[in-house]
Amino acid sequence: MKKAILTTGLLLALLALTGLTACDGHNDKYPKEYLGFEKPQESYTFDRRQTSQEIALKVIVADKADTERKADISIRSQPGRTPVYTLLDKEVTIAPKKKSALVRVRIYPAKIDQPQEIKLTCTPKDKEVKPTTITLKLAVK
Repeated sequence: MKKAILTTGLLLALLALTGLTACDGHNDKYPKEYLGFEKPQESYTFDRRQTSQEIALKVIVADKADTERKADISIRSQPGRTPVYTLLDKEVTIAPKKKSALVRVRIYPAKIDQPQEIKLTCTPKDKEVKPTTITLKLAVK
């Protein structure tokens, strides 16, 4: 009888410990210090008749912090192509106790003659955190 109670108690303690570690608020999908784009790639199709269209990309952190976190945003397109975009936000700030912010890019569909890829890089101000990149695939219909 004592052995069954001890085994049950040990099992309950292990379950409680597992439950506590599962609820630590950390997203295991990303490293703990992660600050970067939510997705590595996104695809967009635009109507060629539109003069411009704004898109918003989500920049996230894995863990909330008590201080704001900043990152620089840079953009580059394929060599030899006319830029079909304007980067509206060259810096992003994630407010204290928040987990995300948006970066805006204006796309000019009339300038897209064939499918294009552009790459945005998010470089955190904290030099210990690695930069991340998102690839945008752009097409017109």
